[in-house]
Amino acid sequence: MQLLKKESLEINFPILPIPNNIKDENEFEDIIYIQGKSWISLKASDCKYIWDFFSVFSNEAFRYYLPAVIYISFEELIKFQKLKDSDLLVDCTCQNMIGRMRDDLDIFKKFSSVQLRTILEWLLDLGEKNSGLTPYDYKECVTWLSLLVEEKNIETI
Repeated sequence: MQLLKKESLEINFPILPIPNNIKDENEFEDIIYIQGKSWISLKASDCKYIWDFFSVFSNEAFRYYLPAVIYISFEELIKFQKLKDSDLLVDCTCQNMIGRMRDDLDIFKKFSSVQLRTILEWLLDLGEKNSGLTPYDYKECVTWLSLLVEEKNIETI
């Protein structure tokens, strides 16, 4: 595993524009803490405030803020050899990611192939234990991302 440089994430995941509509219209949770913040400005110390936001994010906000989770968790794995402040954030994000895949895989088709590859590499480097997913869910998530990266038909699963 190697630390993803923030600069490479900046190149592959846009910093601007920051989504205006970050909350799913059916959700009532207050997520003002993150409103107007760029994904690149978030740090491990923010995890205690945003760990449960991914479940109420709009699809656009989910795609926008995912690189923050990737970077923060990689940074912690390199520094501490384990997830520390980002543990709950990663668990919730991965749970939300598999749920979104099952509900509407087209959300992930809006990621570029480079972005999908980055997400897949992140999930593989996290491993099943750190992802917070069950073995079945982890395998399913990795399989779907792999197929999307390879641009294969998802109906083959």
